[in-house]
Order: sequence, then C-alpha cells, then structure tokens
Amino acid sequence: MKSFDLTLPKSPAEIENHYFCECGNKFVDKNRCPKCGNQKFYTYEDVKKLNPKLYELKESNYGIECFIEYPVFNEKIMFKKERLAILINKEIKLSQKFREKFDFYYDEIATIVEKYLKFLGLWNERKRVFKLLKQLESRRVLEIIKVKDPEVLLWSVYDEDISVEEFFEKLLKDSSKSVKKAIYEKYKKQLYHLAYNPIIDILILRAVDDINYQRELISLSCEYDGVVSIDIESIEKFINFLRRFEQKEIVKFLKKAFEYNIFMFYIATFLNHPIKRYFKSIEDTLMNTIDYCEYEYSIPVKFKFDKFVFKLPKNSIELKNYGNELRNCLSMYTNVHNKRYLIFGVFKGRKLKYAVNFDKQKKFIVEAKGFANSNINEKDYKVIEKFFEEFKEAI
Repeated sequence: MKSFDLTLPKSPAEIENHYFCECGNKFVDKNRCPKCGNQKFYTYEDVKKLNPKLYELKESNYGIECFIEYPVFNEKIMFKKERLAILINKEIKLSQKFREKFDFYYDEIATIVEKYLKFLGLWNERKRVFKLLKQLESRRVLEIIKVKDPEVLLWSVYDEDISVEEFFEKLLKDSSKSVKKAIYEKYKKQLYHLAYNPIIDILILRAVDDINYQRELISLSCEYDGVVSIDIESIEKFINFLRRFEQKEIVKFLKKAFEYNIFMFYIATFLNHPIKRYFKSIEDTLMNTIDYCEYEYSIPVKFKFDKFVFKLPKNSIELKNYGNELRNCLSMYTNVHNKRYLIFGVFKGRKLKYAVNFDKQKKFIVEAKGFANSNINEKDYKVIEKFFEEFKEAI
C-alpha cells in the first residue's frame, strides 16, 4: 500500500490524522514519518480521482493485478483494495468501470498499460508504438503486450503472431528490387495513420504478374483507405477467382476498386454470392451473382423530410443500383435488407446523395455514408439523425 493520510473525528470538535507510511510505519498527527522521513501522503480524494501514482502491480494466483489499496474507517480502520485491471496470458482485462467508460478513462488505462510494460521489462522495445497509439487514443493500446511485434498494431489489420520482418520476408521473397522499394515507400507513408493493409499487397503481388502493373497498383493503393478485414483463406479464394481473367482485365478492375474506394464491395459480393456465369469483365461477373427479389413493406417506401427524400428500394436491383451509383457495397445487403436491417437511399431532388443502414431491432443507425463511402457533412447528418429519431417511433 502507498502512503496514506486518514482523517478521523476524535470528538465533535476535534479530528485526528492517522498516517500509514509505505515503509510500514503507522503514527498520528506528525505529517512526517519518524522512521523514513516521508512527507508525501495521499488521501481518499486521490483514490476517487484515480491518481496514477497510487497504481500498484503485484503477481497473484490469478495473474498480475493492477490495484489501489487504501485505508477507510467503518467503525474501525480497515483496508480496501480496488482492482483496476489484471493481466492474464498476455491479455489485459479491465475493471467494469474502465470497460464501460473506456474513452472517458483512456489516460488512466494507458497509464496501466505503461506500468505493465515496465513491470514485464518490455517498455524500451515497445514505448515508441505505445506513445503513437496513445496519441491516437487507439484501443489497440491494450494489445501491445499480446502481439509478437508491436509495430503491427499500426497496421489497419494485423496478425498478432507475426513480426513485420517475417511478413515482408515472405511477401517479397520473389519480388524485384523496384517492387520492394515501392512496397516499403508505401508502408512508410501509411504506417503512422494506422492505414497499412497487408491484405492489399498480398492481393496485388499474387494476382498480378507484370512488375510495371504491380508498381502502378501499389502506388494507387497507397491512397486507398477502405476497411478490408478478411482472412487469408478468403483473399486466396478471391485471388484464384481473379486469375481466371486476363491480366489487363485484373489491373483495370483493381484500379477502379482502389480509385473509387470500393474494393470491399467487390470482395463482399464475391464471398456472399456464388458465381453463376463468367463474363469477359470481372465487374459484370460479380454483379450478375446477385439474385433478384421483390421487397414487401408494412410501411411507406418513401418519406419526405426536410430537404431530403428517404426511399426504400422496391427490389434487389434497385438496391444494387444504389450501390453502383454511390460506389459502395450495398449489393451485399440484398439478402438481409428488409429483415433486421433497412437500407435507405437519401435523395436530394432526383440525385442519390447518401445511403443509410438502419437496425430495426435496436432502432439505431448502423452506418450512413456518401459517395465511395465518404463521410456525410455534419449539417446533413443532423437532418438524417432527426429523421430516424422520428422514424423509429413509427415502426
């Protein structure tokens, strides 16, 4: 336990200060430990404010506990212990208070992670990544003990069991010097924005053979910021599918996917719909996998609200066209739309501006995006929120 000052009433008009020194000495009303000379004592206010100087680490039968221990008075002086976190098998498990208000307590949680790193002797090798994650207020700071190489936490998706060196050694084993240079330059640009996606480079180098095309796509994908969190097995299937087409067609297809930020749309379509027929074009082949279905609603299909019209698609073709017009992955929702989720097209005049995915069960907006998955400006988003506040009361 750290050094504490506990104020207790001695009589209605008099109080006593009981001091509990970290050295083990206990005394009353002296302000300074006669045994070790310590003059710094904490109070219960420090406990309530979660003063990081009170955090202690200790190995127990359960794992490595991070806690605050302090004296309280309840008819007699007692000692309470509040566990803030515990490290079990390299995984940091937070107390309920921190779990429920992660963002609010972010600085306190980061301090706990830092203490664990120092306790385990990992601080020097991991502090650079830790400081970057803390600066970005990333939740990945909790993973920094768990991963083999902390730098992978700066990727958009990562494998906790591989190091950066191992990944690039395997990826670039048969690549030319110019391709290696292009990959490393892209990596350096994307790394500190948590934007590097290994899946994209695996795809480019495995699906395309020509070195010049590889370099061109590597450069183009540097600006791609779509989320791609799929497993290696799925990307292997997609690569095998692409390689059924001519190289020029693959390059043309990937250029469009990266330029319009819709790579995830294409791969989701491939994974969710079986290929029925092969066309010359990869895009035509994928788009013809989507089954036709009519949607029946118990509510109107069109709502006029403020400056927008919120419109539900009449069938899967119309929903697919929403996706084509907005350059996003709405076609993957053709089988789930009008079940738990409702996909609305948001029109201004005759122009489709946005698409909104609304959860009917939980009654909240899952996602709302514009062209090529772009964010909606604040003013329009407030109108959309206001519409759904009223809409959820009607269903």
